[in-house]
Amino acid sequence: QQSARVIPKGFAAVCMQQQWDVQRTWDKLNGGRDWWSADNGSYLYLNVMDGKWWLDEPGGNGVYIAPAEGRMPPARGWQPLAPQALPLPQVSVGEHTPL
Repeated sequence: QQSARVIPKGFAAVCMQQQWDVQRTWDKLNGGRDWWSADNGSYLYLNVMDGKWWLDEPGGNGVYIAPAEGRMPPARGWQPLAPQALPLPQVSVGEHTPL
């Protein structure tokens, strides 16, 4: 689990590519909530603007979304943002659990 004060590198990269203000965009989408990272650089956060959990690949592009039904990311119920993103992930978060 990561502090909301730390912005995922991939998220920042996408913002810079799009010429968006990194901090302002992160604050707007993440809403000051903690997020989770995996050893490979992928990350998972709750997007408060659309009410969905987003699982992004290390470069910052969204790969899966799931409805926010609680404070923790769901294990199942993920939907791919592109057909090539199959199979769907089964997520578990913990101190040292990969996404």
